[in-house]
Amino acid sequence: VVDQHAEIDESKSVYHHELLRVPKLGSYDAVIVAVNHKEYSNIDEAYFKSLMRDDKGVLIDIKGIYRNKIKDLIYWGL
Repeated sequence: VVDQHAEIDESKSVYHHELLRVPKLGSYDAVIVAVNHKEYSNIDEAYFKSLMRDDKGVLIDIKGIYRNKIKDLIYWGL
């Protein structure tokens, strides 16, 4: 989990998992964007592709902030 607005110690205490400050490149089969933080609005598809293990990665966009902007990845948006 990566969230620039969350406190690492609080997250570990309340949710029992550690937050990452930066996601690990090339490590994921899917990325879920669950919040609409302002700093996430300018992230492009190339960045999400760099996070994926391969070119079949899935971007799940709960807030729909990347609708009509993702062309190559599998995109699920609400």
